[in-house]
Parts: sequence; structure tokens; C-alpha cells
Amino acid sequence: MWTGIKTIFGVSALLSGLTTAVVAQEYELKVSSMLPPVTTHHNKVLVPWAEMLEEKSDGRLKVTIFPGSSLCKPTEQYNCVEAGLADISYGIPGWSPNKFPRTSVLELPFLFKTAETGSQMLAELWDEYISEDYPDVQILAMNVHPSGHIHTSETPVRNVDDLKALRIRAPTAVTGDIIEGLGGSKVGLPSSEIYQAMSQGTIDGFVLNHEGVLAFKLNEVTKYHTELSMYSTVFATLMNKQSLAKLPEDLQKLVIESTAPGSGYWADIGAIWDGNDQNARNALSGDGHEIITLSPEERAEWRKMVEGMDETWVSNAEANGVSNARALLEEARALAEQHGESN
Repeated sequence: MWTGIKTIFGVSALLSGLTTAVVAQEYELKVSSMLPPVTTHHNKVLVPWAEMLEEKSDGRLKVTIFPGSSLCKPTEQYNCVEAGLADISYGIPGWSPNKFPRTSVLELPFLFKTAETGSQMLAELWDEYISEDYPDVQILAMNVHPSGHIHTSETPVRNVDDLKALRIRAPTAVTGDIIEGLGGSKVGLPSSEIYQAMSQGTIDGFVLNHEGVLAFKLNEVTKYHTELSMYSTVFATLMNKQSLAKLPEDLQKLVIESTAPGSGYWADIGAIWDGNDQNARNALSGDGHEIITLSPEERAEWRKMVEGMDETWVSNAEANGVSNARALLEEARALAEQHGESN
């Protein structure tokens, strides 16, 4: 009898152990990020989000972040996820010209100033418009950086004439068009290559937000910072759809709902970027650098020179299959007004 009871208890314990093992099965998510680990987004967005997923899943989700393009090249973050080389990636959709025509509306000049407003605008435009750009991947979150400025080493840009003939690095095609519209020469480069290009003199300057200057140590190769708040770049957190489908339903729900457009998370990311951008500006202004602020009259002149870009954007978007491009543009401009940041 005792043997039988022991056997029953033994089988019961074994089954219990198997059940626990099934419940506690771990799922690893590999996250590729183009940004180095010193950046705000890595330390205050990606890492806390990964920790939250692990905690709320009771350890079932293990999230490993590969920062600084250590898993996939900066310009390959979208392809990296689409191909399944990473489960999740963080990168710039605009590095694939014409692939995401709706998304690029947020890159038009003088649209908004703060990343919080721009990121919230992305969330509000998502369902009706921008979501159509991403049928093949799962978008988890999108954000913009605070509107960017022109940074140079040898030539201070105090008016639009100073920009003429300067070779300026542009992050996306739309930003390159802005630079050309203002009389400069655009040079396409990822952020990680700006330092070398400035050091070798193959470019005269670049457009970027203030935090990016410090994050990529570009304060070592610049002196002048002309504040324009003229453009921004869209970033996206993408997930491979097969990677998402492999997760149990409760973990799928956790991942998606933690970053949903309607959750306020996108605007929260922008607010974090805004805070650190101001900190970076303060650091630059006290480090032998000159921050140049345009007069209202000068700024108005810059805006006038690129005002035709809205119509160009509509034409290009329509040529890329966006039948409601004009409605999207009008909605974006209206949202900027609504948020009090029409730039």
C-alpha cells in the first residue's frame, strides 16, 4: 500500500512539476536598437519597458536589447525585423525612401517644436492614416525627436545666406529636400557616421536635435548651433509578426497594450526626449559653444523658402499610392494648431 501511495504521490508531483514548467515557460525577445546605450531612449525608454515586460510577465518574457546597431545596421532596422533577425527593432522608417509615404508627413518643415506634441500627433494620425504604411510588421510605438537645428564647425549660420553652399548631413529624404530648399547641399548619412565625416571635412555641418549632438560626441567637432526647430525625424519600434504570434495570448496582449497609441505612451516618450534635449542644450551653452537664435523676421524668411514643400509632399505621396495624402497633411497641420505648436 505504501508503495502504491508513494507512486501516486510521485506521479502527482511529477505532473505538478510539468504543469509549473509549462506555466513558467520563458520567451526571449531580441531587440535591435540603432541608438547607443548612452542615449535617453535606451536608458529611459527601452530599458524600463523591457524591465516592465519581464516583471508583469512574472519572468516569462526575457527581453535582450542590442544597442548601438550591434545586431543590425542603423539603416537596416526595418529589414532586420521583417526578416526575423530580431524580434523587435528601433530605427528610422525614413531611411527607406518612399516606403513609408504617410509617416513622412511628420518630417515636413516647421510643423511642431516639441517631441511630446509630434509623438502625440503620430498617435492621433495612426488609425486613419499612418497604420497603412506598415502591413508587414507590428508597430509597437512611434515617436519623433524635438525639432532639430543646424550644427556647424567653421561657419556660423546666422541667416539663410550663410547656409548656401554648405554640405549638410540630412537624416531622411524629406529633410534633405528642406536643406536644398534653403540653399544648402544635402548629404545622406546615418547618425553614426557624422563624426567621421565632420572630422574629415567631407561635410560642413548636420541637422540634429541637441541631445543627439552629445550622444554621438559631436560637440567635439562642432562649435555653432543655429536653433531653427525646423524639422523632425520619425522613429519606430517594430515587431516581427511571427515573433508576436508565437507568444501566448496573455503575453501578446501585454506587449501590445503596453505601448498602444491610445495609451499616452507615445507622447510620454516624446516628453522624455524633450527633457533631455533641454539638458543637452544647457550643457552645450556652457561648453564654449555658441547657440544662435534667429530673429522672428529671419525665421519667417526661412519658412517662406520651404513653404512649397507641402504641395510637393502631397504630389509625391499620391504618386506612391496615398490617395488621401492631402487630407492627411491638412489633419497634421490642424493637429499642430490644436496642440498650440504650429511652428
